[in-house]
Amino acid sequence: MLHRRVIFGSIGGLVVAATGCGHPATESNPPTRYVSLSIVDSSAFAGAEIAMRIVNLSHYSLAFGPCDWNLERRSRPVGWDAVEGAGRPCNDVLIGVPPLATRVLPFLLPPSLSPGEYRIRFARIALIGTRPPGEGTVPAAQLTTNGFPVR
Repeated sequence: MLHRRVIFGSIGGLVVAATGCGHPATESNPPTRYVSLSIVDSSAFAGAEIAMRIVNLSHYSLAFGPCDWNLERRSRPVGWDAVEGAGRPCNDVLIGVPPLATRVLPFLLPPSLSPGEYRIRFARIALIGTRPPGEGTVPAAQLTTNGFPVR
């Protein structure tokens, strides 16, 4: 059976409604993408603050902490290496992104970074809410941002 979805939102003071047809996510039809992670800045400098965009593509809330992501540097010929000391201060703060919402978070690059290509990798992002069994976290393939150059 085909279901119709109506999504309401607002832009400024204007209320917007969008409709779409599709099958709701179920155990036999799970969503293929839960989250989109990207770096907003096209390039950065050591010691600068960059903006990381987190787009929740699901009907679940996303939750993670500052200890859950790290900076990685591209190594040649292939692969990525963690940058030591580039994580955020770890505390008991839980960061959430509501269903179908976007959040932009700052990430301060260490002042000692050498030029190269970098990305941010999450260790985990939890899915909060009713969901099919076995779907407690976002799949590992969706836990990295795009690469960005540090000059």
